[in-house]
Amino acid sequence: MTNSDLPLSRQRLSVLALFFLKGMLFANWFSRIPDIKANLNINEATLGLVLSGLSAGIIIMITFTGRLMERFGDVKVTRIGAGFMCALLPVFPLMPTPAVLWIALFLFGCGSALMEVSINAQAVEVERRFQRPIINSFHAAFSVGGFAGATIGAQWVAYEMSPFQQFIITAALSFLLFVAVVRPLIPAVAPKKEQQRERLFQLPARQLWAFGIIVFCAVIGEGGMADWSAVYLRKIGAASGEVAAYGFAAFSLMMTIGRMFGDRLTARSSPATVVRWGGILGASGLILAALIPEIPFIIAGFAAVGAGVSVIIPLAFSGAGRTPGISSSSAIAGVATIGYSAMFVGPLLIGGLAQLFSLRIALGMMALLLASLAYSAKAFQEVVQPARVSVE
Repeated sequence: MTNSDLPLSRQRLSVLALFFLKGMLFANWFSRIPDIKANLNINEATLGLVLSGLSAGIIIMITFTGRLMERFGDVKVTRIGAGFMCALLPVFPLMPTPAVLWIALFLFGCGSALMEVSINAQAVEVERRFQRPIINSFHAAFSVGGFAGATIGAQWVAYEMSPFQQFIITAALSFLLFVAVVRPLIPAVAPKKEQQRERLFQLPARQLWAFGIIVFCAVIGEGGMADWSAVYLRKIGAASGEVAAYGFAAFSLMMTIGRMFGDRLTARSSPATVVRWGGILGASGLILAALIPEIPFIIAGFAAVGAGVSVIIPLAFSGAGRTPGISSSSAIAGVATIGYSAMFVGPLLIGGLAQLFSLRIALGMMALLLASLAYSAKAFQEVVQPARVSVE
């Protein structure tokens, strides 16, 4: 029996597991950043520079991942990316200097980029075979993995387990699970023959720029909440440190819930409609938080942002993967290259506006970007959408 003969439910479960495990690995790292900072005895500014290594690795490697998948196949690229992430996680606490840790995080980001494109290509392929929208369920698995990783990490911190002990156990278990779930995968991208191969790097196709801009706006929204939600609640809402944490918690919870129900909404309407109203909902949440700087309204606004942006990136990847005349690997990699550049641009843009004007003005700028999705969502009308039929 070949992998293509396996039940669709088993293939879907394998891809769900890959998204879950990727989220769990990231969350384990995030949960111990304060300990790593203390071990290296560095300040916040230096920590920010160190953490940029992860973003740099993701953005740079994503530009090459689509071509690598066409040369070696997406399953092999998934294995390499997973191997990088599992091998590097236990290394972080052992890094003696910030510069060496930056290099380790850069390589970790490279592994993450390889997985990001390859497992999204797998998700698009499984969705195509299911013949109905299921892309959001995979990204929901990533969110659930992040929640599980953060929860487990918090417990291990409470038991005074060292970061190295936590990471080595997590990496070992994750690697074993990765090996198990990769086996049933159906190749979504067949390796090309030597004479068919294109340049390793080239700019994304013109048809993909609209999807890239959609992802860019969503990443600005997600990153803005991760970086500034607690700061905004403390500075503008005069919240305590404990209460300020609830802003991002509300955002994350609604993002997970949105992804769990996003496929049903898409099946009942269309990707364009869901993205359009998602952008409007997210923009409305930011406007609420900016206009009524009271803690309950701010948290409610941030929750609305989470619900609004939850489905945008998954649907953009799904739409790009269905663009006529472009392989799913090249399409997803191209969209990710454009969209994830917001990981660098976003902090500079929001921070600059907050410094020159105010955080409320910065939120207004984010609201404008999300509101623009009401126009750019028309990109979905030019691609083939998943059929709305059930698969047993």
